[in-house]
Amino acid sequence: MVKRINAIKAYTPRIKLYNRAELDKVCKYISGQSSLNAGETKNVLFQLHDAILSFVRRWQPVKIDDIGTFTPMIHIDGSLHLNVRVDRKLIRKLNEPGFVTTDIVNKPNIGATANDLVSQWNENHPDAPVE
Repeated sequence: MVKRINAIKAYTPRIKLYNRAELDKVCKYISGQSSLNAGETKNVLFQLHDAILSFVRRWQPVKIDDIGTFTPMIHIDGSLHLNVRVDRKLIRKLNEPGFVTTDIVNKPNIGATANDLVSQWNENHPDAPVE
């Protein structure tokens, strides 16, 4: 028998991710789009990192237009956390038809309910139904 959550996870639509763009690749991309070279771009990004830390350590949220907002928070146990809210413009752009051209695993299941996914699992795995 399979747990419900595992069946749902197996059939939930998800984006097929490729290799992560590391700092050097991002810097090279930015330098190709601007007047900065890759080294200068890397320095700007390091300075951005330091600037964010400088403000949030004084409990000041940092809003970077078109990117997002970084807000310092504290958990009940006293540990500190940095909440990052992505700018809505980025999310809207990502959702424009045709903007993303990647593979979606289980694409036909977009809009399916959890019960639909469990039923699909049970149909495809009669020897190991959901508990």
